[in-house]
Amino acid sequence: MGDWANVTGFFRKDRGNLPAIIFSLLAALFLSCVLYARNTHVSGSPTTYLYLEVGGSLLCFCYAANALVRFRGTHDRIALILAFGFVLSGTIETLGYFGLNSLLRTGPVALSHVPMGWMVGRTLLAVLLLAALAVERFMPTSRQPSRETAGALFVVAGAAYVTSAAFIAAPATPVAQVGAFFSRPWEVLPGGLFAFAAYFFYRRFQLEKKNESEASLYDYSLFLVALLNTACHLAAAFSRHLFDGPFFLAELSKVASYGIML
Repeated sequence: MGDWANVTGFFRKDRGNLPAIIFSLLAALFLSCVLYARNTHVSGSPTTYLYLEVGGSLLCFCYAANALVRFRGTHDRIALILAFGFVLSGTIETLGYFGLNSLLRTGPVALSHVPMGWMVGRTLLAVLLLAALAVERFMPTSRQPSRETAGALFVVAGAAYVTSAAFIAAPATPVAQVGAFFSRPWEVLPGGLFAFAAYFFYRRFQLEKKNESEASLYDYSLFLVALLNTACHLAAAFSRHLFDGPFFLAELSKVASYGIML
């Protein structure tokens, strides 16, 4: 708890604009790394990508187990919804790798295609972060775990259906525009959703930090998760092809966001 006390102290009013300045400097540094990786044509391999995907999925499953324990102790519906959401998102992205592996056999042109599992899984997680906030705010609390679990499953299933249907209805698979400044402009959708989630979790943290409660610390963790995922899609927007530098920076940001929750 001492480390978390230092974290919350970082946001005290007497700090003034220091937190905003530090976050702005970190954002500028991250963007500089993304542009440098893009212009130097740094690239990785499908094997490295698989390791990151599997590692991220394992972190998702570990967080889900911790979140279920939290729900049993505190009836925190945000934790319950996100437990299902992280597992589903991680599973979709990992299974999507095998589809990508088949696509890569078609030749180098496949590198410009964006994995559908990436888009569906990432957008689904962003939607569930916002849905969890909406459920916590607008739906009455029930002290019956069976009803809470059923409600969380309904929210997750509804979000998964709407997200999947939206991408299935898309006229074509997204293809990176190599010559454009933003090679993957559609990353604005999940990135914007994560940015909204970061804003609302930060507001929630600000409202509850006066009590220095465990709930406020959990909200701060979710704020960082949403913020890192926003950075993930910012990096992905500059990716010209799969496995280039910005693509792996996006993957690293995503995996780091999962690790924060443990």
